[in-house]
Amino acid sequence: MIGATDRLPGGETTPSNYGLDAQSSPKAGGTNQRGLLVALAVAILGGTTMWSAHTLETSSVGASIGPQWWPMVLGGVLVAGAVAIGLVALRRPDPVSEQPVSAHGLGRLGAVVAAIVVYGFGWYFFHFLPVTAVFLAALMFVTGGRGVKALIVFPVLTAAILYGLFGLLLRVPL
Repeated sequence: MIGATDRLPGGETTPSNYGLDAQSSPKAGGTNQRGLLVALAVAILGGTTMWSAHTLETSSVGASIGPQWWPMVLGGVLVAGAVAIGLVALRRPDPVSEQPVSAHGLGRLGAVVAAIVVYGFGWYFFHFLPVTAVFLAALMFVTGGRGVKALIVFPVLTAAILYGLFGLLLRVPL
């Protein structure tokens, strides 16, 4: 509640606005420098992707969609996302407090990175379907998923849908 008071250790009271101080108020002004840096990094990545796609050589001159098309779309989406991130960063100030990095969070990050590396090696030696299902189950477990739906049904269905889409319909060698 705005207008309430907090009791200090000496018995004094001070107005409390429960986190709605001048720094976190939308009217406080200032910019979110971290958000602007993220927007800049994403814009550079998108621009680099578009430039790299533009430099690809095309073997078929008359084709409407060539090897440049998909990277150009992704680069354009990244640049548009960077503009959106930048606009949000200009409208909202920096967050007042952040949660500190914990050992548990770093362990989870390490487990996700390890799962990605093991997935890459596993995919080289085994078929796409079982490796992807196990990988998705591992990610679900690391990120807090528990139960039959999260650890069995979701990974198996997702792997099957991906295989059906890319392996069977689009004939991408998996």
